[in-house]
Amino acid sequence: MLPFPDDLCLPTAKVPLTTETFVSGVLPPVICSFATAFLVLLPRTQPVRIVLWPITAILAFRAATSLDVCMRQPKFNVELILQLSMICIAARTLEWTVQTKPFIRMARQSSRRNSVLDTLDLVCNIRGCGWDWSQGL
Repeated sequence: MLPFPDDLCLPTAKVPLTTETFVSGVLPPVICSFATAFLVLLPRTQPVRIVLWPITAILAFRAATSLDVCMRQPKFNVELILQLSMICIAARTLEWTVQTKPFIRMARQSSRRNSVLDTLDLVCNIRGCGWDWSQGL
């Protein structure tokens, strides 16, 4: 059996949130989320999304459980916000991973396609307004 990479292992104690821990802990699942959102807009990318999803889920779990966002101050309970955000990232990327057909943006002003804006809209648009996957809900 292959050894588990050290970068993906969970630390035994929570580490405080710094610039370094933000870049190494919070940013990777967010980047994986954007990559999956971009891939779900393209045809024939489901195998790549299937490979990417476990990495995204592990990184989101690591970010949710290993960072001390409230800096050991019980009155600042912002840790829940980070944990819920990582759960949303894992759930939405799973939804995008199992999608067999690419998403199509229905509310398009011009005929020209802008993949970067479509990716940003897909990540930020929770209800699916303007997308074909929300039709009939």
